[in-house]
Amino acid sequence: MSEKQQTLTLTTEDLQKFISSAVNSAVTTAVTEMRKPEPPSEKELAALKQQQDERLQAAEGVKQRNENRRFIQEKVCTHAHALREGGGTHATYVHDNDVPLSPGYIYCQKCEGRVRPDEPIMRKLDPQAIFDSNLFNRLMQDCVHPAAEILSQ
Repeated sequence: MSEKQQTLTLTTEDLQKFISSAVNSAVTTAVTEMRKPEPPSEKELAALKQQQDERLQAAEGVKQRNENRRFIQEKVCTHAHALREGGGTHATYVHDNDVPLSPGYIYCQKCEGRVRPDEPIMRKLDPQAIFDSNLFNRLMQDCVHPAAEILSQ
């Protein structure tokens, strides 16, 4: 087989464009390489590890504080004043303006807990609330709010 030689004709403009694009590509590559950060030193790695450990400890502290608050809301707080303090309730009725057909919720001003009746829609909308229909009804009786209604079970 014989090879045919092909002739390529380049104009001055074509040659300048070719050289310019090659130079731009090389310069761009060089600048990109120069901008790359140096790998962290052992001292910097140790400092990063210490910061991550501190963040982890802080996160664990927040989780524990949230668990303690939830335990107090559900198991410890009676949501009412002691009789020696005159009795009464720490709870107040709150109407949900943005949730149609919602019975609202009871807010305890002492433990900052929200008590809602046990409804599936509310479990999705307010997963941090305490869901107990009996407690909701008992506290609703103490609130004496004209717009509030006790729910049937």
